[in-house]
Amino acid sequence: MPFRGTINHFIESGYKFRVRGFFNVEGGQMGLSNKFHDWCDCMSMRPGPAENCDSCTRAPGNYVSIAAGDGDGIYVVAEIVDSSSKEQVVGAMVVFDNQFQIANEVRAAIEQETVPEYPLELAFRFAEARPLTLGPLVNTGKALFADSGAGLNPRDAIVDVEIAKEKQLSVLAFVECVSTDPDEWAERVAQAQGLDSDATHRSMVGGIVTGQHLFDSLGIEEDYSLPPIIPRVIMLLDETASKCVNLDDQYFVEDWNFLGAQMGGAVGSSHTQVMAASTVWMNALLAREWDRVAGDDLPDEETKRLLFESWTWAYQGAFLDDDDCRRMIADNRYRATPEEVSNMLRRRGLVEAADKALSGDLPDIGITSSSSAIQMKSPSASLTETNSGLTKEPADGLAAFCSQCGSQFRDEAAKFCANCGCSRL
Repeated sequence: MPFRGTINHFIESGYKFRVRGFFNVEGGQMGLSNKFHDWCDCMSMRPGPAENCDSCTRAPGNYVSIAAGDGDGIYVVAEIVDSSSKEQVVGAMVVFDNQFQIANEVRAAIEQETVPEYPLELAFRFAEARPLTLGPLVNTGKALFADSGAGLNPRDAIVDVEIAKEKQLSVLAFVECVSTDPDEWAERVAQAQGLDSDATHRSMVGGIVTGQHLFDSLGIEEDYSLPPIIPRVIMLLDETASKCVNLDDQYFVEDWNFLGAQMGGAVGSSHTQVMAASTVWMNALLAREWDRVAGDDLPDEETKRLLFESWTWAYQGAFLDDDDCRRMIADNRYRATPEEVSNMLRRRGLVEAADKALSGDLPDIGITSSSSAIQMKSPSASLTETNSGLTKEPADGLAAFCSQCGSQFRDEAAKFCANCGCSRL
């Protein structure tokens, strides 16, 4: 069953799609893993299930990779949720779309301070894509969506999806069958990505040379050829959700090494600069919106959990020299303990920084209390969405928090506190 029919079957079965986060692809290929691995070039050429690697411990069942559509980009992970079973997560999906369309729509909703809906209408651009089985993924309770090179201590954004450990997981892609003629391939990419046609054709010439080198290095005794498919979707599904996928028309790959060599020479769209910091920042804002929609009437531990969800990203962004992320932390009244900072850094895979946080050896990353920020009086003091941090400096140098009651001024132009009426000046 093609992609559109599969999605419709999910919807008919009571599943819905919920935006989980953004990740950036810088090397043209994405990876799906059940744990953080060391960076290793063992996965740089071969798509599909991992081969055993003694260096980084990638192996069948704990890592798969696939070309990210036509190349680099920022892509959105959507959780697949069983709405009839307490919003239980049964899988996740990424669509490798053109020109950041899905990411831009989700981003626009966040910037309007709303929780975004996943834009399925944009995903249906690849309605006729066929399923391709990539294999099982051993369930550790968490799946990581990332650039294929991302691992421990990453610069890139890595989106984690939690799935109940008792569930068996499988991974599949949906692929678009395309022409292998170089001229038609280059024209398709130029039109889909809004690129200059002549420049794309020139890139194709260079890609074919690269592809031939790959063929030669692998001992493939024939002229280089372009791949007949382009991955457009990757899905992670538990055994219940897997039943919604009909594999009667699935695509089969006879030789993953051969396909990897073909994809290694295919021209791909690429942004001109690394998109890590902006992607991390958007994840921080997305987490803040989920915090906001949860409301204020929550137990302290749940409120802290929601706050720390955004801060896991903000701390990573601080290490990437992003001032917005630093300000999100600094302008909050709560100051995390070294143990909490360590846990947040470890959540994002920053294990070296996490260890240093515990030992007190964490380098200065520019997070200092602003003059208007207020220390919490006790670890159990209430954490609500009203102290979840500012994204901008207050207008005209005004204080971020009321000096009388500590409430945050949500309106940048406000002259009086909405909670106690105290003057802001």
